[in-house]
Amino acid sequence: MRFSIRATLVLASLGCVVGGCAANDQSLAIVHFVALEANMCVADPTSMNIRGRGIIDVGAVKAGASGYVAAPVVQNLLPADTTSTGVDVNGMFVKAFDVKINDSRVPGGFHNFRQPVAAGYLASGGTNRAAASFEILPREAVIGLTGLNLVVGALPSGPPIVVSVRPVVTRASLELVGAYVDFPIDVCDGCVLFNAGTCLIDPTSKLSVAPATGTNTKESVCNRAQDHSTACCTATMPPGELCSG
Repeated sequence: MRFSIRATLVLASLGCVVGGCAANDQSLAIVHFVALEANMCVADPTSMNIRGRGIIDVGAVKAGASGYVAAPVVQNLLPADTTSTGVDVNGMFVKAFDVKINDSRVPGGFHNFRQPVAAGYLASGGTNRAAASFEILPREAVIGLTGLNLVVGALPSGPPIVVSVRPVVTRASLELVGAYVDFPIDVCDGCVLFNAGTCLIDPTSKLSVAPATGTNTKESVCNRAQDHSTACCTATMPPGELCSG
């Protein structure tokens, strides 16, 4: 009986109603999005390198890069409640994120979808956080964008694509959802990944090491289509790096 009463209270606090859960409170919250660190590309829930807005380069995505990858950090704000056996009855496991995009420029198949993740366990009490990285604007959605009127090489213009994300967790046998949090993504064509020309070839390794212009390539970025300006180069032997043109 104790468990059933507590389960009812949790459902009420998260706004669950018949037919589903309404995200109308912050008991289960995305506290922010973190930037994926170069050379690691791992969503670190303790990182304070926070990203509140992104940029996606459609030219780079069409050339083979991923869609926009974000890393939401989730926190369980329910009060700590541990039984005599040491079980945290308010603990949760993050299993997925729901994504909602209300934008006519985005293909219809990507207006509402769920991304399964394995972000791990969230202890109650508001001190434990979990994070996961996934495409909140998938590659196929970026390729299918319409009505952008982009100028190649120019900075983003026009309104961003606002992606709404909410966490999905399990608590015992219950599935719970948190509130949606908005993440705006600006769109450009050739403003993130740009072609710097023919690569220089290291005579010893026979590998392309830098564009002929002297600008270093940034192989350490996690997704070459988003956020950080990245030079690439082309070569006939060996094959060059991913370029936008």
